[in-house]
Amino acid sequence: MLFNSLHFIFFFVLVFHLYWLLNKRNQNILLLAASYYFYGCWSVKFLSLIMLSTVVDYYCGMKIFKFKEQKQRKRYLLISLTTNLGFLAIFKYFNFFITEFNHLLSILGISSIGSSLNIILPVGISFYTFQTLSYSIDIYKGKLKPTTDLLSFSLFVSFFPQLVAGPIERASHLMPQMLRQRSFNMSQVASGFNLIIWGLMMKLLIADNLAILVNKVYSSPHDYSPAMIFLGTICFAFQIYCDFAGYSNIAIGCSRMLGFDLMKNFNQPYIATSLTEFWKRWHISLSTWFRDYLYIPLGGNKSSRIKVFRNILITFCLSGLWHGASFNFLIWGAIHGVFLCIEKMYSNFKINVYKPVKIIFIFYIVCLAWIFFRADDLSTSVYIARKYLNLFEVFNGLGGIYFYVKSEPTLLIGFTSVFFMESIHYISKRKNIHQAMFDSPKGLQFIIYLVFITILYYLRPLISEEFIYFQF
Repeated sequence: MLFNSLHFIFFFVLVFHLYWLLNKRNQNILLLAASYYFYGCWSVKFLSLIMLSTVVDYYCGMKIFKFKEQKQRKRYLLISLTTNLGFLAIFKYFNFFITEFNHLLSILGISSIGSSLNIILPVGISFYTFQTLSYSIDIYKGKLKPTTDLLSFSLFVSFFPQLVAGPIERASHLMPQMLRQRSFNMSQVASGFNLIIWGLMMKLLIADNLAILVNKVYSSPHDYSPAMIFLGTICFAFQIYCDFAGYSNIAIGCSRMLGFDLMKNFNQPYIATSLTEFWKRWHISLSTWFRDYLYIPLGGNKSSRIKVFRNILITFCLSGLWHGASFNFLIWGAIHGVFLCIEKMYSNFKINVYKPVKIIFIFYIVCLAWIFFRADDLSTSVYIARKYLNLFEVFNGLGGIYFYVKSEPTLLIGFTSVFFMESIHYISKRKNIHQAMFDSPKGLQFIIYLVFITILYYLRPLISEEFIYFQF
């Protein structure tokens, strides 16, 4: 059930109206049933994984908190870690590792040890697994007390607006909201609706329109010039940002209309002047998760320089593998890790560089990494990267890019929408647009919403792409 489908619109409208007629306990029952139905629309059989993960972590959380002896506490933490990471290992990584291991054996002249499994990756497994893991780990560290309300905990694990692709919430932030009484707030509902419209604009007008060129270039890069490959890569950078940030805005907006506050997941990442800043702005819920549960436990910045570099590389390589079981994702993470190490190595050198130059350079490096994220295989990634880095040929082909963009309506719509989005971001720094919308006359609000919905309907591509992060 996609956020940009009629099925979801009817589903959410029904849930929204029933929800505000009920008290807190019945609200949670309704939301849990709705969440299981929402996930069941993807795959009923994988509902059992969510339920099992819920029961295991609820039980382990209680036991970790109950026992004072460290050995017993570690035992139940290990049960939680083994269960959740075991699901990931089987469904997401087993085929990759068995294939690569058999390939190594064949090189050595040894017969293979087995074949890959015919299994489908459960949608959203990487997201809800990390969410439940943080619950058990926080209890173990003494940062959180376990809840005795199984209903609310089940809803925390499976809350449908952020179940499939985040934001990855912490129990310390979301659980108290599920345990307290929620009351209808028109300002909150209006703000949530604005975010939903904004998220749909990012997805339908920018991500899906730019995806048309991206798919052409990355499916047959040998048919395109370095300049077109460069353009396709830039388009993918905005496609994945608007696709994922659009999803996050819709998730946050739906939650806000139901009285919940989810964490902000993106903060204009492409205006970052360093990779460190980029990762404070991009997929914030995941980057802070890896920081708190992997980078800092490894030693973080409080180690020798060599160990700090080691911690950065381990964190970003594992972050790459979190996205998918392939060498492409591993290299994507490694590129960020290596450049972050270089950045940290020269952090004490103060060089006066014009801010726009810094932004362009960081964006260029981020786009280089995106090539490995988007391409289908390693050989294709290397070919595209070589063309992307050939700036001499890229600049020679800029004239062709201009005429190509001018002749492609979908690209014009996409780039015009990017300009509109960035203009709104700029204005938002000085004025709360959501509040201004709420304070404006109701008739004007209706006209603005009508115009936006009409634009979304007529300027969207005929075929909408699935959200990119649903594959993780």
